Amino acid sequence: MVARIACLALTLGFLVGCYNIPTPECGFACGPAGACPSSYACNASTNRCELDGTQPTCDPALVDAGTDADRSAPNVISQIPQPRSVGASLDVTVIARFDEPVIGVDDTTFRLEHLGSPVFGTVSYVGTIDSANFKPSSELSLGQEYTAIVTTGIVDLEGNPLASEVRWTFTTAGDITPPMVVVLSPAPSTSGVDVATLVVADFSEGVIGVNGSSFTLAAGAMPVGGSVTSPTSTRAQLTPSTQLAANTTYTARLGFDITDFSFNSLPPVTWTFTTGPDTVAPTLVLRSPAAAGTNVAVNTDVTASFDETVIGVSGTSFTLTPQGGSPVGATVTYAAATRTALLIPTLQLAANTQHTATLTGAITDGAANALSAAPISWSFTTGADAIAPSVASISPAHMATGVPITTTIVIAFDEPVLNVTTTSFMLNGGALTGTIAMSAGNTIATFTPDAALPASTLITIDLTTAITDAATTNLVPVSFSFTTGP
Repeated sequence: MVARIACLALTLGFLVGCYNIPTPECGFACGPAGACPSSYACNASTNRCELDGTQPTCDPALVDAGTDADRSAPNVISQIPQPRSVGASLDVTVIARFDEPVIGVDDTTFRLEHLGSPVFGTVSYVGTIDSANFKPSSELSLGQEYTAIVTTGIVDLEGNPLASEVRWTFTTAGDITPPMVVVLSPAPSTSGVDVATLVVADFSEGVIGVNGSSFTLAAGAMPVGGSVTSPTSTRAQLTPSTQLAANTTYTARLGFDITDFSFNSLPPVTWTFTTGPDTVAPTLVLRSPAAAGTNVAVNTDVTASFDETVIGVSGTSFTLTPQGGSPVGATVTYAAATRTALLIPTLQLAANTQHTATLTGAITDGAANALSAAPISWSFTTGADAIAPSVASISPAHMATGVPITTTIVIAFDEPVLNVTTTSFMLNGGALTGTIAMSAGNTIATFTPDAALPASTLITIDLTTAITDAATTNLVPVSFSFTTGP
């Protein structure tokens, strides 16, 4: 049986295609919705197109053998975007064209995936060009690879499935748009800005590279120290390490080292603002030992750090008092570079005792704003005395020369000590004798020689481990020397 090819317009008007019309006309499968070429009608019971609407007479063996019907599989003949292409539009419509009309095109037989997950979209079939279209519901992501899949659930009008599943990949265009600044705070050219302000920049998209080099603040040529953070990927925040100076113009800069995730650089941005008068009180930002601390070492120092430079730190505005006692003797200093006050007790603190540190309102900033919430107090408790006593000072000084031969030797310890005798406190190994007197509180020992010291002689002082504190912790052996005069 010889077949002839006829390209016919179907009367339903929605599909143009070529049918393999057998001779004699033994019928063939109906198209979508029962479509058949002109002069043919679809037999609903057999789903075959019959010439003039009558059942043809033909050899059943030929029909069964398939010689009266199209048995070739449909094929995908073109794809958009092309396989392995780069630079697809983010709103691209994915298209697969076939070499003959097909049916069964839907969201199960034509899919789009990204990293193994489905991309949502709408699937349609355009019969005039035998194409399946996938339109994503939203824009695709920048610079990403996608996989389009056409499955064997798609068949031609004779029911022949696609020869095999067809897959192809394409990559969307990369991001070539640089990030932009959308909000700056303080706003450019603003005056009267609070001296405690933060400097903030918001971007049009997520960025990287925000750090102390790419985001800076300066007053003239003087950079402002501070921390630079990114609370979110679209925000950069500069927190000055101290309050800004009053009535001063500052310049903030954002550099091109700030980029988006596709490494498009931010166009550099520079803006200025001016602070107003300083009406903000300084505050305590760090203290040591911590409030309510326990088991604190008895030889600890006490520190207090502020959020701006302060004045008025002294032994009366920064004190340390043991519970039930008077303020301890101490040396109090202030380091402007770190805005930190330091209290160094003259003696070791009492063991197992609560101590209270106090800062008074005599501490102010340069604009005479007193310390916030002054006075400020916090307490901590020392632990047991596990610290060996040590020498705090000596007179005459170690390695001194020309010392008068009638001098007395004075040793000050950092805590009360015991067992200071002529066998634990010796001159020239005991060759020079004398008497030892201890101060009230047992913190100062005075050695008075029995006779004038030898002239122009090196005098050595040895303190031994026989000297202990009240917790019987031994002094670490130590020696000093000086030379007498003529």
